[in-house]
Amino acid sequence: MSEFSDLLTQFIHDKNIKVYSMVRYCGIDRSTMYKIINGKRNPPSPALVDKIAEFMHLTPLEYEQFQTAYQITVTGRTTYFNRKSVENFLMTFPRSSSQSILPSPLKISCSNQDPAEAISGCTALPTRLEVNDYLHRMLIAESNKENGHIALFLQPDYDFLFSLLASLKSLNSDLYIEHILCLSNSEQMTETHEPYNLVYIRKIISIYIHALNYHPYYFYDDIHSHYNSFNGFPCLIITQTCALTCTSDYHAGIFFTEPRTVQMMWDLYHNYLNKCFPLFHTVNSVLEECLVLGNMLWTDTPNYGLQPEPCIIPFVTPQLLENAVRKDLPCRDAILPRLQEYIDLTRSRLPSCSTHLYHTKQGIDAFARTGRITEIPSEIYRPFTIEERIFLLKELEKQCAWGTYRFLKKPLDQISDNLHLSVNTTSGYLLFTNIKKENIYLIIKEPGILSSFLDYAESLDDSVLSTKEEMILYLQSVIQKLKEEL
Repeated sequence: MSEFSDLLTQFIHDKNIKVYSMVRYCGIDRSTMYKIINGKRNPPSPALVDKIAEFMHLTPLEYEQFQTAYQITVTGRTTYFNRKSVENFLMTFPRSSSQSILPSPLKISCSNQDPAEAISGCTALPTRLEVNDYLHRMLIAESNKENGHIALFLQPDYDFLFSLLASLKSLNSDLYIEHILCLSNSEQMTETHEPYNLVYIRKIISIYIHALNYHPYYFYDDIHSHYNSFNGFPCLIITQTCALTCTSDYHAGIFFTEPRTVQMMWDLYHNYLNKCFPLFHTVNSVLEECLVLGNMLWTDTPNYGLQPEPCIIPFVTPQLLENAVRKDLPCRDAILPRLQEYIDLTRSRLPSCSTHLYHTKQGIDAFARTGRITEIPSEIYRPFTIEERIFLLKELEKQCAWGTYRFLKKPLDQISDNLHLSVNTTSGYLLFTNIKKENIYLIIKEPGILSSFLDYAESLDDSVLSTKEEMILYLQSVIQKLKEEL
């Protein structure tokens, strides 16, 4: 039996369905239908699933359950929920750099004085409120220091802590945050059927969105056994003067201020850190961006891109680049050749059938309206003129014959307007803007996360992607509107 056949059998029983009548309605032979009912064969097509659902007069909720059971049976339970989690990640990513994805930190009345100056030795914290109270005090005090430094050894599931970190940006732009977290070494999922690792990535993105000086590292282990199996105080937060250890549910802890104890905690932390790997590589300049992204394009493996606006970069001519890049830009003479090399490389990849670039209608409209593309930081170039936008969109229209560019249909037409995902078998990146309107490139190195994004991109089919003809017609309508503005 399968999840689909179990649910089908239940509906047949509950609704008193006559199988023979359903067979005739669906236009298949009786033996095939009984094999489907008994879980010995999957429905050969989604169209047959719809026919069966139609005959049984399913309610909208029942129909959704029926479709979910079919997808789980066809793809496998783990793959299905992994793909749904990636889709949720894309759909719930902050829609603009000003949108916070963190709850506001709790209002705790406490002094900004460094608690190490007021408390000596160690203090037991038997309640979550006290853990939050001491954590709040120690982090505020560290943020007020010129060279503040915070180290975390815990999972990104402590909402109070992450909300507090986001609020610290206003106090100290140089606060240095290191974070060691455990990634699952298996396909462990939460109670809501989300893979732990993707849930953690979503939490971590919030810190980057808030423009903190944040550096996450990871190691592999069984998350449940490492954190939740009677492991005492597995979580650790350290500043230059204090340390706090606490339980995995953050309901109890011990606060330390004795210098030798704090130093021992730092020594332990650095020993752990040496055995971990950076979770992301962050691109810090336009020159580095061209180098890193160019290296990604050298691979012969399939490349997928999901983003709001279409990738216009390949159609930017040398003259157009020369005209658009600001004349007063520092290091302009060094940046222009590197940009052109990257543009030439992206252009060379387009005829390949292994390049797939997906975007939204809203993204096309946004480019036509603003003349901006996210891949080039807005501070280094002026918006493209209307004439230049028309030229670039016409070049894009020519490329549509290859099927490289396709726009996304429901529900993916509502993916975040602040997220660009590019992925292949060896590398990938997330591009978004933070609250300071800075472009943030996070180069993905961890293979499990990389493969989850790649599997999702490879699974997209004609049900959520436009045809070449639909793409061309929409571009023509946008171009015509721009011509009318001239």
